[in-house]
Order: sequence, then C-alpha cells, then structure tokens
Amino acid sequence: MNQSVNDTHNKNQELVFQSKRAGVLLHPSSLPNSRGLGRLDDSAIRFVDWLSQCGLSVWQTLPLGPTHEDLSPYNCISVFALSPRLLSTSWMKRQGLINEIPVCEFSDLKSELDCVRQAVITSFDQLTHQTSSFKEDLNRFITKNEYWIHNYALYSVIRQQQNNRAFLNWPYPLRDAEPHTVAALKNTLRRDIDIVIYEQFLIDRNWRWLSEYARQKGIAMFGDLPMFAALDSAEVWGQRDMFTIDEHGFPLEVAGVPPDYFSETGQFWGNPLYRWNNMRQTGFRWWVERLKRQLDLFDIVRIDHFRGFESTWTI
Repeated sequence: MNQSVNDTHNKNQELVFQSKRAGVLLHPSSLPNSRGLGRLDDSAIRFVDWLSQCGLSVWQTLPLGPTHEDLSPYNCISVFALSPRLLSTSWMKRQGLINEIPVCEFSDLKSELDCVRQAVITSFDQLTHQTSSFKEDLNRFITKNEYWIHNYALYSVIRQQQNNRAFLNWPYPLRDAEPHTVAALKNTLRRDIDIVIYEQFLIDRNWRWLSEYARQKGIAMFGDLPMFAALDSAEVWGQRDMFTIDEHGFPLEVAGVPPDYFSETGQFWGNPLYRWNNMRQTGFRWWVERLKRQLDLFDIVRIDHFRGFESTWTI
C-alpha cells in the first residue's frame, strides 16, 4: 500500500467518530455471485455505490478469515489471514495477474476454492514477469506480516495434504509440531508455502483495492475481531504455549457459557483459553500483532465478547 493510500486510511480512522453514522452489516460472501460465494469484485463495488447513494457511511463485516468446512466466519483456521474464497479472479485479470479467468465446474464449495487456487498458481508462476514495484510490494507484505504469515502458510499446506483434517487428527509428529519435522517441511514444501503466502498477498491487495474505493466514497470499513481462536487453527497449532492445551494440542479447558436466558443447557464453544501469564512475558505481543493487523485492514474494529478479557467461563 503506497503512502497516499496510507494517509487516506489514517485520516479516515481519525474522522470516523466525529459524526453520527449509519451503515449495513454484510459479509462479502453474501454478495451476489453466479459462481457460489460472493467475492471482492464488481458486486462489492456496486454495494459501495449503493451505500453512498443511500447516505450510509459504514460497511460492517463479519470476520474475513479462512473458514473451516462449516463456513462460519467465527470458526477460522487463522485469526490473521484472509479467506481465499474472497479473492476475485476477475479482479486478478484486470490487474494483469492472469491472462484468462479459469473455466471451472462449480459443483461444490471445494471446487470453487480449487478454481481460485488455480488462478493463484498461474499468477505465481508468472511472477518473474511482474514489475519490480509489484515484487517490492510482495516483499514488504511478507516483512510486515512476518509474525504470522509463515506459520499460517505451513499449517495451511499441511492441512491440505491431510485432507483438511483438524491438526489433532494428524499423525505424530505433525500433530505436535515437532521442531525437526517442521524445519524439514519448510524446505520440502517451499513452493507450496510460497504459493499460500502469495495468495494472502493477493487477497490483501484485493481487499485494499475495495477499501480504498469505499473510503473515496466516504464509506468506513468496520471489522469484527472474535475474542477466541478456533482450536483447529494455525495459531493454536504453532503457538501452543499461548493456549490452554497440552503438549499434544488437546485442550485442557475450553470456553463456554453456563445455562442462562439464551440457552437452558448452556453453550459449549470449544475454543481453548489463553495462557495470560505466558502472554504477559512476551508483552502480550500476540494480541498487539492481532490488533495491528485488524487496524491495518479496517477503519473501525469491533472486539466480540470484550468481557472475555476481564472474566471468562471455563469448561
């Protein structure tokens, strides 16, 4: 993202609370799309135009992370990454990242995701033909997201090889993220890892293209940050000392809610809790990096279940 876009973003964040605003909550996957889930494409631009025409100035989304097979945005395989399902192949073509949009049979959600991945691989293989500024942007993105991007990419590749099974069902030593095995996989899976990193770079670029258009129309982008991470996630797998799990990844305690007015039997959320003492020793870097990432993507960020910082029910 260039300096002028950065300046626009920062200025928008400063101005966002200086007047009353109204907006709409809509996850991009709910946008119209004849090929499955909505994406960050022309339908998103039309939605921004509609917001502006109606005098609305906020687009609120649910979390934008890569989901599990249940497609719940509150059950993501990373709290940092963006969902590959949102990447627009038509946007990629207009940006000169691919020559043709892949022709795919959309029989299910997996085939839709495979089609997007095919476009990403095609673009990755043509990376040497991109401009020097594009490559510099890619390197800056990797450096900026160093804290999480490599762990997420490795986890994502292994998970694909394991037929998208939860990491608790992976064979040892993959399940336990055994250091020697992880180090070896970083070499043998280098190309696949680089493709996932590149994919995240493209989605990030796609999102910023949309966000900048929205800001030019006076629309503030409003994100959602869930309190907890999913048990089957890159962060829990790769940073297990930050969560209440044992050395094999199995939870020692999880989040939930006892019986109340909303549920007579209570709620079992299943998310591991945080080892706050361990986080304190790092200066709470995990949370600092997570908030930095969200504030970099959005003008406003909602922290879901904020009271969880003060007190949390455990099961």
